[in-house]
Amino acid sequence: MGQISASTVRRIYLLYLLSRFSKGAYGAKRIQKVAYLSERLLSEGNQEAVRPFQFKKYHYGQYSEMLDDIKVQLVTMDYVVALPLDTAKTYMVGEWELVEGGNKFTVTNRSQVAFYRKVLKSLSPQLPEVIDLTVKQYGFMAESELINLCYSARRC
Repeated sequence: MGQISASTVRRIYLLYLLSRFSKGAYGAKRIQKVAYLSERLLSEGNQEAVRPFQFKKYHYGQYSEMLDDIKVQLVTMDYVVALPLDTAKTYMVGEWELVEGGNKFTVTNRSQVAFYRKVLKSLSPQLPEVIDLTVKQYGFMAESELINLCYSARRC
C-alpha cells in the first residue's frame, strides 16, 4: 500500500468523525472534545495508537490548533459546510456579516465515507470503531457536560 501524508490522515480522520454526526456536529467545541476523546480512547493501553492531533489544556478543556486549521481547510475546500445554528445571532458590521453563536458542521459528500473508513482501518484496525463509539457515547451530550468531562482531571 502507498503512503499518505500526515495532513491527509488528519483530513480523513476529521471528515470521518464529522460524518458520524448524521445531522451535523453542533459547534466547534463539540468537534474538539469528541476528537480528543476518540484519540484518548484509542490510545488507552496502546502507546502506538494513531493520534493525528496534538491537544493542549485550554480554557474549555482540551484544544488542538491543528484540528481547527484542518476544519477551516475542509470548509474552504467545500468538503464540509458550516451553517449558523438556529440559536446564532447575525450582526452587520459595515459590509461584513458577523455570526455569533456557533455553527453546525456537516460533510458535503457522504458517498466517500466508506473510503474514509477503509483508509482509517488500514492505519489502525480499531480506529473507525473507536470514532463511531466516541460520537455515539459523547457526541450528543450537552455542550456544558462535554466541556466538564474534558476539563476534569478524572477523564482527560
